[in-house]
Amino acid sequence: DKGYAIYAIGDSQINGKQTVTGDQAVDGNQSIGNLGFNAYLSSDLTIDDTKQVVTYDTVDADDAGEYDSSTGEFSPVRDGDFLIVVQTEWEVGVSEGDEFFTSLTKNGSDIAFQSNTYSGSRGDTQRITYVARGLTTDDTITVEVSSITSNGSSSLSGGQQLTFFQASKIA
Repeated sequence: DKGYAIYAIGDSQINGKQTVTGDQAVDGNQSIGNLGFNAYLSSDLTIDDTKQVVTYDTVDADDAGEYDSSTGEFSPVRDGDFLIVVQTEWEVGVSEGDEFFTSLTKNGSDIAFQSNTYSGSRGDTQRITYVARGLTTDDTITVEVSSITSNGSSSLSGGQQLTFFQASKIA
């Protein structure tokens, strides 16, 4: 049997599959796996009829610290391609004809967009799935929402499976 050994002085990072037979000791920082995050709204968020960045307050995965819940910004720590998924669940209780907009922005410019007009169904869900190619550590991705409503405001439903923002490095 042939074996392989990896020895590093300082930080070590492994992306992909790692199999260890026997003892493994780590002294210092070690990062294993893909980069990315998952964040969601834990409670309803009121949206007035102006465009605003959504700040997802609950982050349940973000080992590399790429998502800032105070600003709503995702900034990759390594260059590459990312799969980004955004879902917004607009609250019930709006009026027929109200309009809702969700956009994914890169450095302040829309890169993906979805709009719905409320037609009396139980809430409106919008989902954007986008492959962001060639992101760099200088890029910032945000989710922005707005609405045009008869009463001047609406709200996003809070909940892990209702309104969320996630990204995973794919290449």
